[in-house]
Amino acid sequence: MAQNGQLIPPGRRFYGIDIGILVLDAFAPRPIGDIGNARTFDFPVLYHAVRGADPRIIVEQGPRELLHLFVDAARELVQQGVSGITTTCGFLAAVQPELAAATGVPIMTSSLLQIPMVLRSLGPDNKIVVVTANAKNLGDEHFAGAGVGPHDRHRISVVGVEDCSLLYPHLMSRSPGPLDVGAVAEEIVGRCVSAARDDAAVTGFVFECANFPPYAAAVRAATGLPVWDAVGMTVQLWRSVRRDV
Repeated sequence: MAQNGQLIPPGRRFYGIDIGILVLDAFAPRPIGDIGNARTFDFPVLYHAVRGADPRIIVEQGPRELLHLFVDAARELVQQGVSGITTTCGFLAAVQPELAAATGVPIMTSSLLQIPMVLRSLGPDNKIVVVTANAKNLGDEHFAGAGVGPHDRHRISVVGVEDCSLLYPHLMSRSPGPLDVGAVAEEIVGRCVSAARDDAAVTGFVFECANFPPYAAAVRAATGLPVWDAVGMTVQLWRSVRRDV
């Protein structure tokens, strides 16, 4: 309802959407809780599919050669009127500095950006487990892009699902079949339970993959440990940049 005396600033193509989300050129099913399902959020989001951003290239070869595609897409979201941007692939942490420099609004490419905060919130002897789509390909460039210094790497272990029979093929396929959410939950929970059991110093999980948040509650229930993920990061960003008009 309009209020007398309210001045609405011009210059945006539309109003009421503060968060834009860059989506890979992928077709994996996205249940509620996934960052790529708009019903996950209690506020509107604007998706932008980055044509040519094949997930297998980004995860298994690296995103740097596709950086220009993401820069153009992020700038388009800004022109559309968003005031903050996230993405659907945590491996884009490798180009976080470049995208932040090119975008003009806060951009959080990856849930990995939460790691420095998480580590500072825990005791110095505590460790976290990064749960990723592909542990073999998550490396120094991704952690450095997320602001994780080499002095903290000893407090981080990495667990991947690249050898799981269900979720990883869905994430990489151009024509995936239906997603068995319950079976995938068992895969991810099993990996997390094992990681916590193997190291008593583990006190939390950071989900690199933006497809993992639907399973965060199950992991918390099974381990009793906190989980940080891309959806929580997106909500935090929205609370920081939201506008009243």
